[in-house]
This record gives sequence, C-alpha cells and structure tokens, in this order.
Amino acid sequence: MPGANSRTHWRVRHKAARHDRYVAATLALAEMRKCASWEPIRQAVVSVTWRGRGRLPDVDNIGGKTKGYIDGLTDAKVWADDSAIVSIRFTVERVRKPDQPHVVLAIEGV
Repeated sequence: MPGANSRTHWRVRHKAARHDRYVAATLALAEMRKCASWEPIRQAVVSVTWRGRGRLPDVDNIGGKTKGYIDGLTDAKVWADDSAIVSIRFTVERVRKPDQPHVVLAIEGV
C-alpha cells in the first residue's frame, strides 16, 4: 500500500487497499476454520510489525499502510466491529532475508 505522503492516483491506492483487505480476510478465515468453535473477539489488542529491507516507513505512517489489513479482519468477523480494538501498537523491523513476512499482525483478546 502506498504511504500517506505518496502522490499516487486514488485508483491505485484503492486497488492496493482492496488487495490487502482480501489477503487479511482470507488468511484469518483459514486460521479460524482450524478452531472447533469461533466467537468474535470482544476486545482486542493488535500489534502490527512492518518488516522490510532498504528504506523503511516511519512508525507513524504504518497505520495508513495497514488499514486494509485491519478492515479485512473485520470482514472475516474476527471481531464484530473495529471498535473492539482497544489499542494498536506499531513497530518497524529491518530484516536481512527477503523471504521473511512483510507485515505481521498479532491479535490478543483482552
């Protein structure tokens, strides 16, 4: 997803956000199917880790870049609504290998 300071056309940003939303929902649903019974989380603490090589975004810009992922988790009914998120923590990590995950979302029920 392009950053908040990029001068990207709205259609390109929309397509990237829609893709992120789809990926997050698909992965969440796959994990939820492994559980015998799933109840939406009432209150959640979300930790977002942005991993990358080269130039990394500022921590305060990660929120906009990962909004599609959070919306995808809402689509998958991980929680009933975004208001179930009590707090979100953003971190940035530099990695050496390109095969490591780019964005890591950790969800903890409160």
